[in-house]
Amino acid sequence: MGITYDSIDADAPDAASEAGKTFRTSEPLKLTGTALRGNDDVRVSYQYVTNDGRRCQGRADVQTTYVFGKTLVLRIKALDGC
Repeated sequence: MGITYDSIDADAPDAASEAGKTFRTSEPLKLTGTALRGNDDVRVSYQYVTNDGRRCQGRADVQTTYVFGKTLVLRIKALDGC
Protein backbone atom coordinates (compact mmCIF):
# COMPACT_ATOMS: atom_id res chain seq x y z
CA MET A 1 0.00 0.00 0.00
CA GLY A 2 1.26 3.51 -0.70
CA ILE A 3 0.17 7.06 -0.03
CA THR A 4 0.92 9.48 -2.84
CA TYR A 5 0.41 13.21 -2.92
CA ASP A 6 1.32 16.00 -5.28
CA SER A 7 2.48 19.36 -4.02
CA ILE A 8 -0.20 22.03 -4.42
CA ASP A 9 1.72 25.07 -3.16
CA ALA A 10 4.08 25.75 -6.07
CA ASP A 11 5.52 28.76 -4.22
CA ALA A 12 6.80 26.65 -1.32
CA PRO A 13 10.62 26.43 -1.25
CA ASP A 14 10.60 22.61 -1.36
CA ALA A 15 7.61 22.16 -3.70
CA ALA A 16 9.67 20.65 -6.53
CA SER A 17 11.30 18.04 -4.29
CA GLU A 18 7.99 17.14 -2.63
CA ALA A 19 5.92 16.70 -5.81
CA GLY A 20 4.91 13.10 -6.38
CA LYS A 21 6.44 11.84 -3.14
CA THR A 22 5.27 8.35 -2.14
CA PHE A 23 5.28 6.69 1.27
CA ARG A 24 5.03 2.91 1.59
CA THR A 25 2.91 1.65 4.48
CA SER A 26 2.21 -1.87 5.70
CA GLU A 27 -1.29 -0.94 6.83
CA PRO A 28 -3.69 1.92 6.05
CA LEU A 29 -3.04 5.35 7.54
CA LYS A 30 -5.39 5.79 10.52
CA LEU A 31 -6.83 9.20 11.37
CA THR A 32 -6.78 9.46 15.19
CA GLY A 33 -8.10 12.97 15.79
CA THR A 34 -9.25 16.27 14.33
CA ALA A 35 -9.53 19.77 15.79
CA LEU A 36 -11.03 22.75 13.98
CA ARG A 37 -8.60 25.69 14.19
CA GLY A 38 -10.50 28.20 12.06
CA ASN A 39 -13.09 28.37 9.31
CA ASP A 40 -10.89 26.50 6.82
CA ASP A 41 -8.12 25.04 8.99
CA VAL A 42 -8.04 21.68 10.74
CA ARG A 43 -5.30 20.03 12.80
CA VAL A 44 -5.31 16.28 12.32
CA SER A 45 -3.45 13.50 14.07
CA TYR A 46 -2.73 10.16 12.45
CA GLN A 47 -0.68 7.01 12.72
CA TYR A 48 0.74 4.44 10.33
CA VAL A 49 3.35 1.69 10.08
CA THR A 50 5.95 1.78 7.31
CA ASN A 51 6.84 -1.32 5.31
CA ASP A 52 10.02 -1.67 7.39
CA GLY A 53 7.98 -1.74 10.63
CA ARG A 54 8.59 1.83 11.83
CA ARG A 55 5.58 3.22 13.67
CA CYS A 56 4.77 6.85 13.09
CA GLN A 57 2.38 9.06 15.04
CA GLY A 58 2.08 12.47 13.45
CA ARG A 59 0.11 15.66 13.22
CA ALA A 60 -0.61 17.93 10.29
CA ASP A 61 -2.33 21.24 9.64
CA VAL A 62 -4.81 20.92 6.79
CA GLN A 63 -6.16 23.93 4.90
CA THR A 64 -9.48 23.34 3.13
CA THR A 65 -11.84 25.18 0.82
CA TYR A 66 -15.54 24.74 0.09
CA VAL A 67 -16.27 24.61 -3.65
CA PHE A 68 -19.41 23.47 -5.49
CA GLY A 69 -20.88 21.90 -2.36
CA LYS A 70 -17.76 19.96 -1.41
CA THR A 71 -14.95 20.50 1.08
CA LEU A 72 -11.60 20.06 -0.66
CA VAL A 73 -8.06 19.92 0.72
CA LEU A 74 -5.85 22.80 -0.41
CA ARG A 75 -2.68 22.15 1.57
CA ILE A 76 -1.30 19.68 4.11
CA LYS A 77 1.64 20.63 6.30
CA ALA A 78 3.16 17.78 8.35
CA LEU A 79 4.25 18.94 11.81
CA ASP A 80 6.09 15.97 13.33
CA GLY A 81 8.29 14.63 10.54
CA CYS A 82 5.91 11.77 9.80
